[in-house]
Amino acid sequence: MGDYSFAAKLQVITAAQILFPTEIFELFSHLYSQPCGTIVSMQINRQTDVLLIDDSVTDLRLLMEMMTARQLRVSVAFDGEKGYSQAELMQPGLILLDVRMPGMDGFAVCRRLKANPATRLIPVIFLTAATDLSERLQGFSLGGVDYIS
Repeated sequence: MGDYSFAAKLQVITAAQILFPTEIFELFSHLYSQPCGTIVSMQINRQTDVLLIDDSVTDLRLLMEMMTARQLRVSVAFDGEKGYSQAELMQPGLILLDVRMPGMDGFAVCRRLKANPATRLIPVIFLTAATDLSERLQGFSLGGVDYIS
């Protein structure tokens, strides 16, 4: 068991390298069965920490249950500022980040993460109920690797 890394062509706009812990890849693999990308290459990585940043206790509880069932180490932050600080300290293998939060929203957090050399390589998957294409493109342009809605 290791972690999977794959380069994917997102729509026809860009290409990205995405690092997923093995357990995360298996957990969310059904989301990637849609024709949204083409797997180009795979590598092994060893990080298994996941940071969940969301202001919804209900959403966090559900995500934590899914992650802990797979024996992943999970940390939680209830707002963007705390989430950014935790990401700097713990250097997780993956960040699941809510887009709409009071104070610092998910886009601002992602912008700060990608501007910081210590956190810029951590993959960020946005969590949102919105289906607006322009919002999704904004997330991708800031360095997010995908959306879960």
